[in-house]
Amino acid sequence: MMTRRHFRFFVFYPFAIITALIVMLWIATPFVAKYALKQFVEQQGNEAKIGRLSVDFFPPRIEVSNLVFRDTEQQTFSLQKATVEIAFWPLFSKRLHVTEANIEGLRIDATQRENEWIIAGINTSNYVNQDIQDRPQESEPDEAKSQNQPTAWSIKLPSFSLSDSQMDLSRQTDLSRPAKTDILKIDQISLEKIVGQGLDWQGQMAFSGGINEATLAFNSQFDYSPTQANGRFELEEAQVSIDSVRHFLPAPFNAGDGMFSISGRTNLAQSHLASDLMQFSLTDLELSMQTTQLDVSLDDNIRIATADTKVQMNSSQLNYRTDNTFSAEGDISLESAQTNLVQQNNQVTFDQFSLSLPFKSQHSKEQSAINVRSTQLSLNDLLVIFDDIRVDSKALNSTTTLELNKEETTSVGGEVTLDAQQTQISRGDNQLAFELLTFSLPVVLQRDESFTELDVSKTQLLLTNMVADFNDATIENTRFDAALENLSASLDSDGTISAAFLSQVDTQGFTFTQPAAENASHDTPTTAAFDKLVFSSPVTLEQGDLGLNVNTQETQLNVDALAVSSAEFDLENQRGNLSLDDLTVSVNQDNSLAASATTHLQSQALRLNQAGNRVRYQDFTLSSNLAVQQNIDTVSVQNSQFVLRLDDFEAVLSDEKALSFKDIHVTASALNIDQNAQQPLLVNGSEVEVSTERFDIKLSEEKRLASWNKASINDLSFRQQAQDFTVSLAQFDMENLIFSEVLTLVDGSSLPPLGHIGHITIGQLNATQEGAKIEQITLDTLKANLLLNENQQLDNLILQEADASAEQVDAEQSTRSEQPLAAESSLEVPYYVILKALDTTGDSSIYLQDESIPATLQRTLNIEALSIRDLNTQDKDQETLFTVMASHGKYTKLKADTMIWPLAEKLTLNTNIILREAELPPYSPYISNVLGYQIDSGQLDLDLTLDIDDGILNGQSRILLRELDLGGRQESNSVVKAGAVPLNIAVGILKDSNNNIDLDIPLSGDIDNPSFGWQDFLFLPLKKALYSASTSYLMQTFVPYANVISIAQFAGEQLLRIRVEPLMFDATQSELSDANTDFLSQLTALMMDKKDSQLKACGVASYQDVGQEEPSSVLDDDTRAFAIRLAQQRAENLKDFLVSEGIDSSRVFLCSPEVDLSRNSQPRVELNF
Repeated sequence: MMTRRHFRFFVFYPFAIITALIVMLWIATPFVAKYALKQFVEQQGNEAKIGRLSVDFFPPRIEVSNLVFRDTEQQTFSLQKATVEIAFWPLFSKRLHVTEANIEGLRIDATQRENEWIIAGINTSNYVNQDIQDRPQESEPDEAKSQNQPTAWSIKLPSFSLSDSQMDLSRQTDLSRPAKTDILKIDQISLEKIVGQGLDWQGQMAFSGGINEATLAFNSQFDYSPTQANGRFELEEAQVSIDSVRHFLPAPFNAGDGMFSISGRTNLAQSHLASDLMQFSLTDLELSMQTTQLDVSLDDNIRIATADTKVQMNSSQLNYRTDNTFSAEGDISLESAQTNLVQQNNQVTFDQFSLSLPFKSQHSKEQSAINVRSTQLSLNDLLVIFDDIRVDSKALNSTTTLELNKEETTSVGGEVTLDAQQTQISRGDNQLAFELLTFSLPVVLQRDESFTELDVSKTQLLLTNMVADFNDATIENTRFDAALENLSASLDSDGTISAAFLSQVDTQGFTFTQPAAENASHDTPTTAAFDKLVFSSPVTLEQGDLGLNVNTQETQLNVDALAVSSAEFDLENQRGNLSLDDLTVSVNQDNSLAASATTHLQSQALRLNQAGNRVRYQDFTLSSNLAVQQNIDTVSVQNSQFVLRLDDFEAVLSDEKALSFKDIHVTASALNIDQNAQQPLLVNGSEVEVSTERFDIKLSEEKRLASWNKASINDLSFRQQAQDFTVSLAQFDMENLIFSEVLTLVDGSSLPPLGHIGHITIGQLNATQEGAKIEQITLDTLKANLLLNENQQLDNLILQEADASAEQVDAEQSTRSEQPLAAESSLEVPYYVILKALDTTGDSSIYLQDESIPATLQRTLNIEALSIRDLNTQDKDQETLFTVMASHGKYTKLKADTMIWPLAEKLTLNTNIILREAELPPYSPYISNVLGYQIDSGQLDLDLTLDIDDGILNGQSRILLRELDLGGRQESNSVVKAGAVPLNIAVGILKDSNNNIDLDIPLSGDIDNPSFGWQDFLFLPLKKALYSASTSYLMQTFVPYANVISIAQFAGEQLLRIRVEPLMFDATQSELSDANTDFLSQLTALMMDKKDSQLKACGVASYQDVGQEEPSSVLDDDTRAFAIRLAQQRAENLKDFLVSEGIDSSRVFLCSPEVDLSRNSQPRVELNF
């Protein structure tokens, strides 16, 4: 039992002593610590000042405040306040529980010199070296140490903070250079809820501070164990300027300027999935990096400057397993403003740049997958300079999606779009500019070991307001739109390629301009332009072991308002269209080619000018089913269902020759071309139909060579190979043919055409290189106009000048090569013509106007029938029959039937000609040289039978001359040779009681005789017959008829002359009037009473008819011709009246009209019996 004494000695006194010692230690510790600290600091040559130092044991706590170290120059260390407190009792269970830990206002000066560090005025080099020397040698293996390690302490730190602290760092490793100073700031370091033992730790940590002007702030939370770890890290703000860390950076980075900032957060997880498999994950990753006012050089040649650039990663996740399985998902964005990248002469500058990249990726041993969702790229005010290439763009935008899957089959899918605005690309003097460019490319690709497939839904390229300058040439395009739709392509393991797609192009407002070369002889630029071009073609193709096959169902090419201009030509085309339907092309292994298509070509409103030559048309259409085959030595082109149409065509050459037509239409069931290497080219066609409308050929604006309203060829077939050809047609028709027409004379008037045919029909023609066979030719309403001038040339024959020039050229050529041409012609086979029938129908006529004679002749021969039968130039024994029926006016009739043998060695023919009531005076000038006298009046009836056998002529003519009256003697040799008796006396003697002469004249001769002439042959027998019948009686006198006729007796050649009072007319009038009623009644009664009497009517025009107030001795040709026509019309009107009153037309004949310019002359018709 413990007594009080024992308690005092063994309990109370020891406890009191221990307590006293602890209290003394507690009281002395601060003083001792202060003294020891001061002594240590003073040993370093510094001065220490301690404001307060407090040490507690229960619980253990140390508190220091206002601690300052100074050297001789400055303060090297200061501590505003520091507090540390731990729980006492947990120490006995190896648990360290820090209940309080705070440090405030810590300031430390640190200086680095060549071989030493001075921290807070304390040179640490001595302690570092001694520590290295005193460090014990570790000989125990790590495994043994790990086995001998005691149980780890557990630590609990609810809160720790370090605030308002900094380190002033000065570095001068080279004493020859100035020191570098930095300030390391710690605004706040906090540790919260730190709990750990061994390798298991958890807690929270936060930091804010910086170096110089750079700042950094972050916080984190962690929970770590060897089997798994979780943590969260948030970088609230980190800002670093180059100026704040300049001396840390190597050259040339330290010469730049700029500010960098970074912020972000993420969750980190680590876990053991198996003994040898670990997984690392980053989730909710948010990262933002930004630089402002950056201007830095990467080396001597590269410089980067940007006003603001920012990179962000949002909502991202990263997963990695140690078996090489990786996955990533997130969104990366990049924004940059006013950025400039320069490398020597190369430069990239832009005002705004933005990039958005959402992505998703998975990778393992079995598969790989990448998914990029709608990547957005945007650039504003872009400038790129690369060597001599410069690119300027107001705005550039791009969108990209990508999906890649790789397992047994690799598949790639995605789409790229590009949008560029107000862009200009230049290289030297070459330049390309456009207002807008858009491009899209959606792609799906699948591939494995046996096949590859590519699918593109729609690729499109759009350009607007494009201008390109290349080598002095300028191209402008308002809109260019190209698309490739529904592309599907595949490649099989055997090398077979197949593809299908639809290609489309739509371009508008295109112009091309190229100025003339500097050394050119002109300054006219070359230009090409069109308003719109549209192209569309769906294509399928396949290439394999057997060859290549290409097919397109409907290919279309349309061009609107095409215009091409150069110094050589100008071309305009309002619209052009090319269509290829069901196009198939096959190329075999032997390089043989086969192609077929239904083609359609159309062109509207085309104009072409070239060297003064002009061509235009309104509409051109060509279509056919085309098939082409090409082998090693053969080429075949087959055209079926061929149709060609050309409307409103006109071609004018520089020499004013012109060709025009309203319409030409050609169809054919087949047009084929075959070429064999061993044979000449073969061309053939069948069932060809040709039609034309309003066809016109002019040699000049004033001269028309030929024209027709309509023409057609039916069922034409042909075949040609080298010089051999065959042609056949069922029928040829032509309407309203006009040829050789003078449209405008010098005075503005025109002339009738040389010929006009209302309708031509040719039936069943067959022709070869040897000859032609024609079944039938029909000419309807054939009209010929023969206008002879004073030189006896046809005024309306417009080929005279051309023929003269051609004859001169032919004469020169024949002089140079007479012998070779003769030899060649001797080898030629005569070309034969077989014509079964030719007929004229309708109102046909021949009009003759001859100004080569004193009184202009104007006569119209109406052809009632003209026919040819059995013309055959191949058979010399074949006769040909010509038949003509014609009339002049209302009374002159002509009929001729001629049988001729065209191939006889000498002329052989039989002809019968019947002529009735032919007025002779108009033709007096043609026969006056033969007869010696002019014919003032008379009518001719002729019956001619003529046979020619091998050039020997025999025939008989019966001639009846009515009222033949010869005028003045024609002084010519033929008059002198005729005899002493004047012909006019002989004519008078031959007249019967009706004043007629009736003669039968035999004809004979040899046309091969050099003295034979057709004019003498026809008229000299007539003259001799008149002289031989001079036993006729004198003309009987007529008894005057009351108040109508007067009789005058004259001396000379005529004893009696019956004078009938003239029929008077008003000036310029040709029609009978009421004032003539009494005179016409008496004249009619006289001729009815005197049945055998015949009346000669001579029209007379006076000066009053031509508008003259006083007579003139001279009239111009046109005025005289007008007066002659007026006088003739008066006589014809009188004759028509008498015939209408019952007088036989053969009793009234007309003489040559006259113009009386005497002062007392009156418009009239002179009458004589």
